[in-house]
Order: sequence, then structure tokens, then C-alpha cells
Amino acid sequence: MRIFLICFLLIQFSCTEEPFYSESQEIPVPWPYEQEIEFYVDIVDTSSLYAMELLINHAGAYKYENIYFRVKTDFPSIEDREELLNVELASKAGQWMGKCNAKSCKVKVYMLDRFKFPEPGRYGFLFEQYTREQRLEGIETMDLIIAKMKNESN
Repeated sequence: MRIFLICFLLIQFSCTEEPFYSESQEIPVPWPYEQEIEFYVDIVDTSSLYAMELLINHAGAYKYENIYFRVKTDFPSIEDREELLNVELASKAGQWMGKCNAKSCKVKVYMLDRFKFPEPGRYGFLFEQYTREQRLEGIETMDLIIAKMKNESN
């Protein structure tokens, strides 16, 4: 069992480098329905593979089991893309997912793995809360992390 764990950890750490982009945004309290949380990154290398994660930090007193986002991707020159993202924050049994302490929980969302940016330039990733609440409370911070993959064999 110990050998399996060591091999697993080596594989995990050998596939990605330190993030070349990592930004944290504080969420306004309350978060208005129409307000976007924006992340912008400049891409030069379009031949490498990347991985993208979102970290959501929410209050332990957050009222819901999940959160919906409208995610808009602004590309440098091609048509922007918009999609819905549902993030489960609690299990069906009502237990918070992720790492929790007495006041808050942090949930990691694997958004994209082993992808390439289609063109060089400035990309925007914009998140709107897409819930039934006009002014959502309980989401504290969001972090967007993009890492370049080390092992690029397909």
C-alpha cells in the first residue's frame, strides 16, 4: 500500500509545474447577481498542455449545497464562449466537501485538464453567480489557477 501511495504522489507532482498563473479574488458581500468576478491571463505558449482549477472558499453557514456560475471565456480574437457550471459544495448527506475549518470550507474544482490555448493573447475568465438569489451571501473568495503540464505526451 505504501509503494502505491508513493507512486501516486510522484505521478501527481511530476505532471504539473508550479502554477504560472494564480489569482485570488475576494467576493463582495453580498454578491450581486450581475457582478462578474474577472481573471485575465496573457498566453504566449500555445503548444503546451495546461490544467485549470478553481478554488471556492465559502462560509460554513452558506445556505445551499451547490452554486451555479455563468462562466464566460473571452478569447483574444475568436468568438467568446459562455457556459453554465454547477459546483457541488456538499454531499447528498449534507456534509461539506473540500477542506473545512470552524468558519469556512475550500472546494477545489478541476475545470480543464490537458488542454491547449488556441491562440496567443489575453484571455479573460469571468464568473457570475447564477443562482436564484439577487444578492448571494456566503461565497468568500475564488482562486483561478492555471498550470503548465510537464509531461506532454498524449
